[in-house]
Amino acid sequence: KALMDLLEVEKYYDVIEKIVESLIKIDADIFLADIPKYRDNVREIIAKTVSDVDVLSKLADDQNKKVKIAAIYGLGRAATDDAIAILISFLRDRDSDIRKAAVVALGETHYCPPELFNALQDDDPWVRFYAIKAIAFSCDKEKAISMIGTMLHDEFIPVVMSAIDAIGEIGGREAYETLAHHEEHPNPDVRDKIKKALKSL
Repeated sequence: KALMDLLEVEKYYDVIEKIVESLIKIDADIFLADIPKYRDNVREIIAKTVSDVDVLSKLADDQNKKVKIAAIYGLGRAATDDAIAILISFLRDRDSDIRKAAVVALGETHYCPPELFNALQDDDPWVRFYAIKAIAFSCDKEKAISMIGTMLHDEFIPVVMSAIDAIGEIGGREAYETLAHHEEHPNPDVRDKIKKALKSL
């Protein structure tokens, strides 16, 4: 009871984190029974702390964007079939920040659904940027290189640089051939980065 009272008034984020952790340890069922009544920052900390997919899926529908994104990352940590299905559904969200969070979270699951490849064509360049990292992290090497290789002509240079890094890190003959094929890239910074990557392969 004293901790619950403190939770209502505490202003410091790190103190709220400790209170939430304690209340979950004492009795998670009671504490998590009525999540919507808690303040935004408390719900966000719950989303960052719990691993229960049912709780996280409710928080992923929260009206507050920070809470929603924290819950999406939580679903990535949980990495169950249900969590992955929810993450895939967020790849179609209207908000690019939500799509980006879903891509990052899918990378955490080490699962490679075909929808992740669709994220390479997203309108938002940062969704594409993080999709490259998630694909490099989660997908079969050959498939990853062939899909990421298509991003070497993206109009957003950080996406191209991310693609070079990812292909270089995956390594192997296919990686070398893919990068060598783009040695004459029109952008001088990209050409330099490809040359460096080829030397290290």
